[in-house]
Order: sequence, then structure tokens, then C-alpha cells
Amino acid sequence: MNLRHLRAFRAVMICGSVTEAAERLRLTQSAVSRHLSTLESEIGFDLFARHGGRLVPTPEGHAFFEQAERVLIGVDEIAAIARDIRTYRSARLRLAAIPLLAHGLLPRALAAFIKRNPTVRASFVMPPQWDFGYWMAGQQFDLGLTILPLEHPSLRSEVFADVAGVVALPPNHPLASLQELGVADIADEPLIAQPQHALLRERIMAEFAAVGAVPNVQAETVSGFTACQLVAQGLGIAIVDAFSAYAIEPGRIEIRPWTASLRISCAFIFPADRPPSQLVHNFRDSVHATVRDLARAAPAAFHHIP
Repeated sequence: MNLRHLRAFRAVMICGSVTEAAERLRLTQSAVSRHLSTLESEIGFDLFARHGGRLVPTPEGHAFFEQAERVLIGVDEIAAIARDIRTYRSARLRLAAIPLLAHGLLPRALAAFIKRNPTVRASFVMPPQWDFGYWMAGQQFDLGLTILPLEHPSLRSEVFADVAGVVALPPNHPLASLQELGVADIADEPLIAQPQHALLRERIMAEFAAVGAVPNVQAETVSGFTACQLVAQGLGIAIVDAFSAYAIEPGRIEIRPWTASLRISCAFIFPADRPPSQLVHNFRDSVHATVRDLARAAPAAFHHIP
């Protein structure tokens, strides 16, 4: 299967049209169309359907895109590695972090790391929590950051923090007068929740169910950080990890402890059969230093694990 066909397909999926994909790839529209037609002939099913002159991905097209994207990411990584070796470019650090840690922790730790290692080129992606083991097992990354549990025979974990769940409130919210909040306090409040398959969402729903309460879910979003931004706009309240809440600019939200014993174990993830590089060790040190600083500022919310 020709990589040019796959790249043309990816460009159309991302851009939404052959015209924009052709501009992105610096090809003619007819060339892009030929790539798509050849690819469909090779795989034996339609990737797109035409509706009102627009290309609309078929269900098979969506499923194929998920797999093709992983292949192309791997190819791009190989090309980048070869280029760095050939041109003696600076070292690269490839990170993967679930949204919970990518928004709340990773920017602080990465900024400190780059400040001490200015020649290093760092990149990171945010695989979803439920697909994280698959991404890391492919060894496309040097280090992963996720929450436990995560079981995979080709991966090993190392816990670096235990983080509390907290309640994010809009400024001047009546509940901000309380020192801590539980299910009974927020049962009728509009709640901004994480997706139903997220571990944190499952734990929160279990706490509501344990007392016979049903949460008033106003909106759903993929990360605690985004939930806190919606809270700051007055859309509702949110129960999130402390990393996400304390990443919001002070004054935009109120943060209160959640009375339930909602603790989240955060861990580094490594390939089990490959020792970490010195670059990975250096970045781990930056993460540990970031968590220590947060634990000193908010000891009830963060517990650093050396």
C-alpha cells in the first residue's frame, strides 16, 4: 500500500475536502482524487460518500482512518529519527499523557525541563485513557504519564503522585462558603462531567449512587482542565483532579475539597523491555520537582511519591 495514498486520505479526512487537502499537500485536486480512488480499489470498500457535492466519510472510512493514522504516525517518527541522525539535530523527547495530566501537570513540568535543556526538542500527544496502553505498547514514545490502574504485559509503571479530587466552583458561588463539599451539597447543582468511560467519572457516579442521588449533568468534556474553564464561565460546577483545578489562573474558580475519599494514582509508564534514557530520567526529575512544589502549596490536594 502506497504511503502517498494514505497521506492523501488523511489530508482529506483532516481538511474535509479534496480542494483543501490538495493545497495542504501541494498537489492538484485530480492527483488527490486519483490517490483516493486507487486506495479504495486496493482496500475494497468506499472511504467516502458524496452528499450535495461534499465528501462525507463512511463508517468504514472512519474506522480505516484510526488505523491509518497510527501507521502514518509511526512512519513520520521513523523519518524524523533518520533526519535527526543524518543532520545531527538535537535530542528528541517523545511523551504521551492522558488529558488529565497533559493539561494540568505536563505544561509546568515540560517548561521547567526545557528551561534546563534548551537544545532538546520535546513533543507530546494525548491518547485517550482507555487506549493508552495500546499507544505505549507500540513504543512510539519515550515516556507516558497516566493514572492507574493500567495493566499491559509489555509496560511497567512507576507511581509519582497521589492526587485528590476537588470541587471547582464559579467565583462567588454560594457553596464557596463551605469548607468542603459532598454529594448532598451538590446533588442539585448543574454538573460538568467527564466522559462516561473515564475512570474519574465512574468513581464519581458510584459515590452518587451509593447515597441514592442522581447527578444533574449539564455538560460533558474530555478533560478536567476544560471542565474548570467551563466552570469559570458559570456553566456549572465540576469534580476534577487537583492538577486540573490548580492549573487554572487564580481567581477564575473557587476550589474546595471533596469529602469522599477520591484519590487518583498518577504514574510514569515505560516499555518493560527497554531501559529509560538519561533524557527520560531528566524529565522524570522535572515532574517530581513540579509535584513537590504543588504539594508544598496544597498538601491536602497533592501527595508526592519519590
